[in-house]
Amino acid sequence: MRAGNGQKFVGRIALALLTLYALAMIAPDVLRIVRPLGSFGLIANSDGLVTSVQGPFSAEEDSPAWKAGIRLGDRLDLERMRCPPMDSNACATMLSLWGVVTYVLTGREGTFFLAASDGGPGREVKLIAAPRPVNRVLQLVIALDQIAGALFVLGAAWLVWTRPGPMTWGFFVYSIYFNPGQVFQFYAWLQQWPRAAQLLAREVATYRPPFGKLTATPMSRTCSRIL
Repeated sequence: MRAGNGQKFVGRIALALLTLYALAMIAPDVLRIVRPLGSFGLIANSDGLVTSVQGPFSAEEDSPAWKAGIRLGDRLDLERMRCPPMDSNACATMLSLWGVVTYVLTGREGTFFLAASDGGPGREVKLIAAPRPVNRVLQLVIALDQIAGALFVLGAAWLVWTRPGPMTWGFFVYSIYFNPGQVFQFYAWLQQWPRAAQLLAREVATYRPPFGKLTATPMSRTCSRIL
């Protein structure tokens, strides 16, 4: 009896900690309703080829990347932007391109190295992240996403609390990573500490979505150099 009660107690402690972890990842995105995240306005594929200089902005002219002279077809010098060193601004900037999630803290500076092209020399470009435009519809969607994510996690946790077993625990673990909540704010904060890049890179390198394929990015190319 005592052994059974002990296991139940430990299980509930683990459940509470994992629930707090799941909520801690999605809850911060509520801040985006009143304080939008920023973007460099730059998207590149796994070879470093720039595929967009507009990003989340309504026009290319509003993008920091466009204003700095970066254009479609330019290529990032991935060798110069590699991690390690983990504490370099180039490494932290590489994290901003993770999984095409190009949101960073507004006002953050990013260092991009462009490879030589058309006989011209390579160059270093520093960009300051500008806030992405928001409207009432976007704010409503963010709020509904985060509410749905929190309710999904709490519902799964309640099932484990009331009926612990392999099936409910499995569903709860699933809810931690595949709930409707967004985690852009969490990763924007994480990018401030390049030493945390190992955690982020490992997740990117091993993550397999339940449907479809993970979009390749320069970050996936540098993961093997970090781990």
